[in-house]
Amino acid sequence: MKLLYGLHIVFSIGSALAFTVHDVAVAENGFVFTPNSVTAATGDFVRFTWFSGPHGVAQAAFDSPCVPLTSPSSGDSVVFFSGLMTPSGSTKPTFTIEVNSTDPIFFYCPVDGYCVT
Repeated sequence: MKLLYGLHIVFSIGSALAFTVHDVAVAENGFVFTPNSVTAATGDFVRFTWFSGPHGVAQAAFDSPCVPLTSPSSGDSVVFFSGLMTPSGSTKPTFTIEVNSTDPIFFYCPVDGYCVT
């Protein structure tokens, strides 16, 4: 059985003077992001921590959830991609993004077969 392995992050308008780090576990409880939704303000950070792997985090368009989103300026570079990461022993890799917009963003795991529509 294939599962949709994705995360929808909803951004909200917040104070520019303070920020919050929102933690997201990657594959801690199966092939999912936990939590599977985050509400973050501009200036906040979202930190992904890997518990198993290899897994990754890539930005996609909501209507194309399994296709890496490309930069509008270049048309060929991926806007956001962590690369594939695998924990080793007690070391858990992390990847952090800064929230720059209040627009919703969709992420998924780009490992073949993990993201299905």
